[in-house]
Amino acid sequence: MISLDDAPSRQHRLSWTRRIIGGVVCLVGAALVAGYVLDRLVRDNVFLRSHFENFMTGVGALLVITVIGLIVLLPVRNPAAQNRRQMSRLIVLGFAFFAFIAAGLLHGFSFLKYRPAVVATSPDHTRRVALVDVGEFKELHVWVGTGLGAKIVGNLGAPCEYTNVQFKSNSEILVVTGLGDTTIMLDSTGRPLNRLTQTCAGRFQSMGAASSVPAAEASVPSAPSAAG
Repeated sequence: MISLDDAPSRQHRLSWTRRIIGGVVCLVGAALVAGYVLDRLVRDNVFLRSHFENFMTGVGALLVITVIGLIVLLPVRNPAAQNRRQMSRLIVLGFAFFAFIAAGLLHGFSFLKYRPAVVATSPDHTRRVALVDVGEFKELHVWVGTGLGAKIVGNLGAPCEYTNVQFKSNSEILVVTGLGDTTIMLDSTGRPLNRLTQTCAGRFQSMGAASSVPAAEASVPSAPSAAG
């Protein structure tokens, strides 16, 4: 049987301020987890790819949020008797520190990042072309939609000696490079019907079939003229 002396005193109960702050911290943590999980499931969403691509950053942030939640909801009232609470917070912070280091290394070596810059917008403002830094090179991606609903609908490839991109109409894109211009046509949903004929990914350059000439055809000598 619990006596009145064994019951928790009123001064040890969490205040409503701590409860509200703790609830907000828990909601932020849940939203963070949801963002990184959705980014792995929905790979064509521009917002998710731009903000939640490096999951190690999310791990570090979630660990920090966990420490904040522990401080708010499980305060240390007696350091001598509650030493485990203090040690657990320090351990979690240590893991967060190493998670942020790992995130920085991944970002520095151009892994797990999606850094777009919009370079052209269609006349109706529903379609855009973004130059995306994917590491050692950059690619041109076609987006459809605006705001949180913008989606990646096509990858035109890595342009060689990129100059600029222009929308000639809502369904026609002109990509200007130092090696020539390419017209990209879009279907009714905004998806590209063709890609760049020349692409450069880092030091690698690939040529489109339309711009190549078969070696056998090029080596055939011309026929002598009848007048000769």
